[in-house]
Amino acid sequence: MSIPRCKFKVKLAIKELTNIPHATGSVFVKWYVKDSAKPDARGKTDHVDIQEHKTLWDYQAETTVRIGTDKTNSLRHSLIVFDVLWENSTSGRINVGKVEINLSEYVRRDLEPYTYLLQNSKINCVLNVALSLKQVKGPTDFKVPKFSAPQILSDLAGIIDEQRAKDDARNEGFVLRLHNTFSVEWDPRPGYLGPQACVEDIFKGGDGFGQGYWNQYLADERARVTEIDRSKPLREVDERDGFRSWLTPRIPPAANGQ
Repeated sequence: MSIPRCKFKVKLAIKELTNIPHATGSVFVKWYVKDSAKPDARGKTDHVDIQEHKTLWDYQAETTVRIGTDKTNSLRHSLIVFDVLWENSTSGRINVGKVEINLSEYVRRDLEPYTYLLQNSKINCVLNVALSLKQVKGPTDFKVPKFSAPQILSDLAGIIDEQRAKDDARNEGFVLRLHNTFSVEWDPRPGYLGPQACVEDIFKGGDGFGQGYWNQYLADERARVTEIDRSKPLREVDERDGFRSWLTPRIPPAANGQ
């Protein structure tokens, strides 16, 4: 018994390659549908010179693919590959990376661009590609798989915000654990912060002591310096008026008349 296969018309557009580390040379993209020997299932863009570490194309192409279904009636994988090549007069031609995309995930989607980080690459170039599949033949009661490729970067700002939210959640959990650890209050000295106030002060950019501590510290220092001034030994220059040496015994007046 043969497995029914659905036929789709594929539209693709290659927009740009960004974050190129090279400032000179040219870039082009070769693409092909895996496991397809059809002549129109492959192609390539023009060679475009790098400008400001990116290249721009206005490349579009169309082809057809047949995709079968699995036991769960979901469309099977059908991969399209984009090879990115860079070349200049001195280094020749170098394959800098590729992007593999499951066409089944783009069934019934509009031709919207998505950005993909290059795979098998030592550089962080991002390829902007748009894909759309429209069914032209076969059963229609199949299931379309969800996006599974983690390299999709359609909204970099959203991903960054999501990562920041995760970091904030981890920090909040850490602070909560600190609060629980220091849940038993100690009896702080005057001006000192309690344990929870100490933790909160540190996470607000403080030193964990608080302003009250430093006010008390300065008051203690002033008192200590004053006490030192009071207890220092007498000097002749300070006590010259009425000064008598404690090395020579004082002779009473009656003794001088004898």
